[in-house]
Amino acid sequence: MIEGEDKISKALIYLMQNQGSFYAELFIRMIRIEGKDTLPPNALLAVLPTNGRIYLYTDVERLKDLTIEQVAKGLEHEALHIVMDHAGRRCDRHPEGWNYAGDLAINSLIKDMDVGLIPGKGQFKDFPLKKSAEEYWELLKQMSQQQQSQGSKCNSPSAHGKKPD
Repeated sequence: MIEGEDKISKALIYLMQNQGSFYAELFIRMIRIEGKDTLPPNALLAVLPTNGRIYLYTDVERLKDLTIEQVAKGLEHEALHIVMDHAGRRCDRHPEGWNYAGDLAINSLIKDMDVGLIPGKGQFKDFPLKKSAEEYWELLKQMSQQQQSQGSKCNSPSAHGKKPD
């Protein structure tokens, strides 16, 4: 089994071989910070643009159970948050709800994405593919309002403090 940091390096090589140098250029400039305490709960990877720099946060211990392809898709996902300027477009929206919207926008673009929030699958089976984060934000608001009016809070983003407002 490949260890964490080495797995990230191999996943970056995988991305370059399968997607070209685009992602490599982004990740070369990122500052890597390892440690589960630096990540949001349940996250394996995260990116954060701060003061003109982009930080890649990782939990290499939890990455050990993933395949190189899964780590590569996770890295691609995080890079697309930067490319799509999701942090800059959040405005005054609820951070976690906006992250859901961004995840839906990104995951509908990544070929064969099979984990995470995916339009057309699971709770989001009625969501169309390839929409912007703003469009998914509106759909999440509608979903949350519908579930609240039906008295169901168990599966709504608001049930976990992630209400798009």
